[in-house]
Parts: sequence; C-alpha cells; structure tokens
Amino acid sequence: AMSQTVPPDLQARVVSPHQRVRFSAETNALLRTRLQYAALDIAIVLAISFVGNFLASSHEWLLLRSIVLGWVIAAYFLLKSGFRFDGFALRAFEIALFGAVAIQLSLMMNGRLRFFAERGDATSVVGTQYLYFTAFCLHVLTYGIFMPNSWKRAAVVTTLIALIPYAVWFGTAAFHPEIGKLASTN
Repeated sequence: AMSQTVPPDLQARVVSPHQRVRFSAETNALLRTRLQYAALDIAIVLAISFVGNFLASSHEWLLLRSIVLGWVIAAYFLLKSGFRFDGFALRAFEIALFGAVAIQLSLMMNGRLRFFAERGDATSVVGTQYLYFTAFCLHVLTYGIFMPNSWKRAAVVTTLIALIPYAVWFGTAAFHPEIGKLASTN
C-alpha cells in the first residue's frame, strides 16, 4: 500500500484557547463569495422596494433608504473587485451589510408605528407590525442562507436579528402607549 502524506496546511493543529484561529484562504474566499451574493440579493430586494414606493409617491425615509441601498450596492462591487480582504474585514462587511438593513427596518418600523398611532389607525398599526416582523424574518432567512457559520454563531446572530422587531415594537409602545391600545382593539 502506498503511504499518503497530508500536506502541512491540512494537518490538524493544536490551538490553545489564547491563540486566535485565522481563516484559511479557502474560508475567506467562501465568505467573500457568500457576502457578495447576499449583498446582491439584498440590493435587488431593496431596489425593487425603493422603486415601487417611489413610483407610488411614497417618499418617506428617502434619504435613509438611499444611503442603505447605496451602501449595499457599494459592498457588492467592493466584494466583487480584486481588492483583498482578510477574515476580519469580511466579518466587518457582514456586520455592516446586515446591520445597515436591520437599522433601516427598525427605524422605518418605529416611524410607521408612530405615524399610524397618532392617527388612531388600529388596522395600519397591526399591519405595520406584521409587515416588519415578516421583513425581519426574511432578513434572518437571507442571513441563514448565505452566511457560512458554525451553528453556535448562526444561532446567536439569527436570534439577535429575530429579537429586533420585538424590541422595536415594545420599545415604541412603551413611549407611545396608544400603540398597544390600538393593537388590542384590532
């Protein structure tokens, strides 16, 4: 039988708890590709929503939505470029990409809830709640589909994203009690 040797870069290494494990080139390439396509997916969804709302003469949050859409498109092209990113930079891209969308959704949810509560529109308050809870579900799904992670890291990140709309809902309702009253009547 022929003896096979394992290349040094594939040999198991003992890593102490004090050493930081570095991403391999292969892991970086996978993370970069996944981030690139997550950015493309998010950009398409945001662009369709942006154009649809703009054509419907809904110009609320125009600046915020433009900035986030611009950032997501820029992230896609930066990741597509030949510029080299290490593992830390790629994880920073991940936080910035998914964080920007979460911030946009949170601010828009808060604004819409307050807008409809001020007008006493119970149906729209509940509709806004369902709309943004669904949007955050899609955000979690997008993260889960595209981002390579250990199951522990994925569980932490997706749980945190999933808790955001609840924090926005209860936080907004705490400062605007009419939201809870309107929601309970519908």
